[in-house]
Amino acid sequence: MGKVEYSPKALEDLQKIKAYIIENFGVDAAQKALVKITGSVS
Repeated sequence: MGKVEYSPKALEDLQKIKAYIIENFGVDAAQKALVKITGSVS
């Protein structure tokens, strides 16, 4: 499987999602969510 490269906009969106989840649910939840989001990209 090749390496996935995200566009600058996609990276910005992921950072915003991470910040939102950290603020509302904590760091652990954010890490788990981002692994699921980025792991589902194929």
